[in-house]
Amino acid sequence: MSQNSLVIQDGTGASVLAAINNAINSLVTQNGGAGAPGSTYAYMFWADQTTGYLKQRNTGNTAWNILCKLDQDALAALQSQLYTAFTSAGTAPTYTLTPVPALTAYAANQRFRVKAHAAGTTGSNTLNVNALGAKNLKQYDATGAKVPAVVTNGQLFDVEYDGTDFVILDPLPPSGDSLPIGGMMTVVGATVPDSSKYLPFNGSSYLRASYPNLSPLMPDVYTATTRTGVAATYPMSYNAWAFYCSGLTTNKWVMCVPASAATATTLVMSSADMVTWTGQTLPASTVWNAYAASSSMVIALSGSANVTSGAYTTNGTSWTAMTTPSSGTYGWACVGYGGGRFVAVQSGATGTMYSTNGTTWTSGGALPFVNNYAYGAWGVSYLGAAGLFIVRGANSTSTATYATSPDGVTWTSRTTPFLFSNSSAGLPVGTFNQYYYATDNVGNVWKTSDGINWTKITSLGSLIGAVGVDIVYCDPSNNLFVTTPDNYMLVSSDNGASFAGITKPTVLAGSVWATDGTNYLMWYAVSNISITQYTRDATKFATFVKTTANGNMYVRYA
Repeated sequence: MSQNSLVIQDGTGASVLAAINNAINSLVTQNGGAGAPGSTYAYMFWADQTTGYLKQRNTGNTAWNILCKLDQDALAALQSQLYTAFTSAGTAPTYTLTPVPALTAYAANQRFRVKAHAAGTTGSNTLNVNALGAKNLKQYDATGAKVPAVVTNGQLFDVEYDGTDFVILDPLPPSGDSLPIGGMMTVVGATVPDSSKYLPFNGSSYLRASYPNLSPLMPDVYTATTRTGVAATYPMSYNAWAFYCSGLTTNKWVMCVPASAATATTLVMSSADMVTWTGQTLPASTVWNAYAASSSMVIALSGSANVTSGAYTTNGTSWTAMTTPSSGTYGWACVGYGGGRFVAVQSGATGTMYSTNGTTWTSGGALPFVNNYAYGAWGVSYLGAAGLFIVRGANSTSTATYATSPDGVTWTSRTTPFLFSNSSAGLPVGTFNQYYYATDNVGNVWKTSDGINWTKITSLGSLIGAVGVDIVYCDPSNNLFVTTPDNYMLVSSDNGASFAGITKPTVLAGSVWATDGTNYLMWYAVSNISITQYTRDATKFATFVKTTANGNMYVRYA
């Protein structure tokens, strides 16, 4: 190796040849030497034998730039992060790095791969590179905010200088501190989060006054009282009806069962207190198949062919006959109430009728499809927010048909972005004022506020898992209840944004609902009819009782 000015002086042939050979030797050995060449040129190379680096002169011929280490495979150096990966030193939480070649000044975007040699102290961790000065170690939390970094012994992390701090680029996972009030997290193992900030979702109930920030987001507590053996002679069907009518003069709770054959008995019973129930006889022997209620009246319609009679009660204890338009070839399938009128639709046909007082009936407009009870006519619902009656139709390949009407006279055909559930376990639709809810064929719950556009409720998520939803029900306070085939019940008080669990019977062959706003009636069949009364306690809120497959769930309250 040699260094040479690379200038060939005039001389004899031998001296010129020697000068040329020396110059070529300097070039092919990259001007190798312990010190810099005496004569320098822009872009020339120098193999610095003192530092072990190959250097190149800059454009202005004013300084040397380091290219790589001598005797080092450049690709291997890149793969092993030879120039950027280091183990920290110093006394934690004051960490140091000594990269070679050394930095001469901090600049934004300088980045290193670091292995921490010791655990740090969150809030006090700093990093000092090549003694240029200690800079705070920061990290991004789950919301994207820059916060003090967490450093553990042996931790590997990428860190970058942003012009102010060294920032660990691996974000912190969600924690109780990063979650909003009402935010939920899953904790794996025996770790118990800070109880001063969040509560376990273990089925416990809490006084609302003790948790004022979380309270508005949580549902009320519902205490169950099961009454077995009630009216055991009454048949049970998953599409039975239960009503609470504040305007009924005597018995305000009424339960009705559809008939499988013509009869006038064992179809209706009522109660003043949800404890003592009395059966009533309807005014004619027919296949009583459809029931609906306003605040002061319950009506019954026949599912028999070509029948022109119905019945109603205003006291809950006795029924009066009334005349209706003909029920058609297959009878009346279902009837609903809303907006000051009753609307009924026929089965296996397009016929409808309506009444503004429940006793005088007028034929309505034709449905835009043939209504078939066996394939999805799960009742006539009224969506108060849109002022529309909704009748569910049949599924096609990827969408389902339904019809809407403001009055039972003019009907409009519509389609959903999903297939309707044909669940035999209960009512797959529910509505009260703000939203109409429906379950799809894979157990999801959808809602619409205008009767046209649909949104899937995603908050159920892992709460229902793969089992899906059987039944949806809405009460007059717009609480949304859903039940699942694995015998679990969830309630939402914010239109499906979040859910909490309440207890339901362990066996649910079918169920119907009614409420006066405080007491909730659920009617279900085991070996006979049983009644569960849920009493609502608005001074407390309930937490979810079901754990996920990944661990225990917690909710932040402070």
